[in-house]
Amino acid sequence: MNDFAKRLTEWYETNKRKLPWRETNDPYAIWLSEIILQQTRVNQGLPYYQRFIKTWPTVDKLAAASKDEVFKLWQGLGYYRRAENMMKTAQIVVNDHKGIFPGCYHQLLKLPGVGEYTAAAIASIAFGEKVPVTDGNVYRVLSRIFGIKTAVPSSKAKKTFGEKMLSLTDNAHPGTFNQAVMEFGALQCTPSNPSCSKCVFSNRCHALIHNEIHELPVIKQKNKKRKLFICYFVVQWNGHLILHHRTKNEIWKGLYDFPSQTFDKEKNMDAVLKATRDLPFLPPQSTFTIKPFDKTYRHQLTHMDITARFIEITVNNKPVLNNKSLKLIHKTELAGYPVSRLTERFLNDKSSVR
Repeated sequence: MNDFAKRLTEWYETNKRKLPWRETNDPYAIWLSEIILQQTRVNQGLPYYQRFIKTWPTVDKLAAASKDEVFKLWQGLGYYRRAENMMKTAQIVVNDHKGIFPGCYHQLLKLPGVGEYTAAAIASIAFGEKVPVTDGNVYRVLSRIFGIKTAVPSSKAKKTFGEKMLSLTDNAHPGTFNQAVMEFGALQCTPSNPSCSKCVFSNRCHALIHNEIHELPVIKQKNKKRKLFICYFVVQWNGHLILHHRTKNEIWKGLYDFPSQTFDKEKNMDAVLKATRDLPFLPPQSTFTIKPFDKTYRHQLTHMDITARFIEITVNNKPVLNNKSLKLIHKTELAGYPVSRLTERFLNDKSSVR
C-alpha cells in the first residue's frame, strides 16, 4: 500500500462515522444507500435509508411495492426521478437477474439511475473491484493535497481525478479506500473551515503550503438558474379537495399537488384572482369564495428558483373533473399521497386544509 493510501485508511478506520450500510457487503443495502445519498447529505438520508430497509429489506420486496408507496416514503428527499429509477432497477434485478445484483462496474452502469460514481461505489464496496469514485469530496481532497487545478465539474476533471484516484487506490481494499477519500472530504477536508491543523497530510498539502485552500478545487462557473412562478388553487368542496397528479416529464413527476398555473414572470395577484373565475374544474353557475393565503413560498431546485402562492377556492357545488390528472379526495385521505416538499410546507402551515 502506498503512503497516501496507508495514512488515509488509518485515518478512516479511526474517524469514520458508524453507518448501517458500512456494516454489510450486501449489494442491495449498499445500492439503496448510494441512491438515497445522491444529492443528499448523510444526516438527512440516514433516516430515509432506515425506513426503506425496514419496509423493504430485500430487493424483491421493493420491486413489488407500488409507486405511491415508494414516493410517499421518499417524500421530502427531492429529485424524485431517483425514486422512480430505484423502482425500475429493483424490478430489473428481480426479473432479469433473478434477484441478484450485477457484480461488476460495467454491468451496474446499465441499471436505471446508476451513473459512473454510483456504479464505482457499489462495485468497489460490495464486490472489491478496483474502480475509482469521483465526486465533490474527491475533487476537493485531491485538488488541495496534490495541487490539481483542473476545473470541476467537467469531463476533463473526471478523467484527471479518476486517473489520480486509480494510481493511489489500495489494490487489496479498493472499497475501503474509496470510502476513506469521501469521508475525509466530508469530515476533515470540508469546503469551508477545513481542519488543517489536525490534518494527517498537513506536511505535504499543496493548498496549505501555498495558501490556496479557498482557491481549490477550481470551480467551473454554473449556468444561471431559471425563475418560475406558480399559483396553486386549493379547491375545497364539502370536505373534499382537488389533487393534481404530475405525470408528465416535468418537475415533481409522479407526485401530487394542487391544480396550478405556471408563469415565467411574477403576476400581479389581482390578475391571478381574476383568472381563477375561468378555471375549467370549477362548477358552472356555482357560488364560490376566493381567498389568497398570505404567505409567499420560495423553493430552490438545482436548476430553478420557484416562487409560489396558494389561493383557497371554496365551492358549493361538486367540481367538474374532465382532466385525468385531477382527482377529488376527502381531506382525511390527503396524508396518504406523496407530495412535493413545497406542497408539504404549505400543508404544515395550513392544517385546516387537512
